[in-house]
Amino acid sequence: MDTEPSLSILYAQDKRSDLVTNDCLLEMYPRNLYKYPLRIDRNDIPCVIHCVLKKFGIMSNDGVINIQNYYKRVRAFHRNDPRVLISDVGETCAQNINGMNLDHDVCKKAKVFNDCTQLYVISYKDADD
Repeated sequence: MDTEPSLSILYAQDKRSDLVTNDCLLEMYPRNLYKYPLRIDRNDIPCVIHCVLKKFGIMSNDGVINIQNYYKRVRAFHRNDPRVLISDVGETCAQNINGMNLDHDVCKKAKVFNDCTQLYVISYKDADD
């Protein structure tokens, strides 16, 4: 299934995250090797998420979650929209993920953490759109 991923912020619009996402896509899919506009498989999304989390210091190369950096990002979103109430799920999500057998798959770990915290929302564009 060909898709073009679009990462956006659940809590508020954040241009910095869009720029980081574009940087990750360019690193993972260099223009000299891939045809743009980029069409990637849905299965590649976890590694894009890992790259974004890594660039924000939320997750390391080996999948260690920095919960303080996660909360810094959440607070940045919260300031943009004070009506949004954010529950403190990050630490619980990180603890749950550390209990899973995902140590050797940092991309899957990033996706599971993101799904749990809902830090980023993934939307797809079909090739026909």
